[in-house]
Amino acid sequence: MSFTFTFKPSIRIPAFLEAISDSLVGHKWAFVATIDSSRDTGSNFRHHGYTVEEADGCAIVPASELVEICKQGKIFFGFDEVWVSTERPVACVPSQFSVVGP
Repeated sequence: MSFTFTFKPSIRIPAFLEAISDSLVGHKWAFVATIDSSRDTGSNFRHHGYTVEEADGCAIVPASELVEICKQGKIFFGFDEVWVSTERPVACVPSQFSVVGP
């Protein structure tokens, strides 16, 4: 599985996904590893009325659909982590792995 990694510490995820939406054409999947530091992201999406696939509790969403969800402004507000992939993820990011910013 391959991932495109871009670190933008000064921009929130909804604005970032909107800014790169044109380049998401080849990246079919978004894997939401954390929402406000929680790894149970699937339940967060369900709480807001969205139906998503899950792997180990983490939400797996078509990338274009995640851009549309972000436009509604209900999901991302805290320390959030989203991975964008060309292939459907099959497992959550290992709990020993984390991405941290300044």
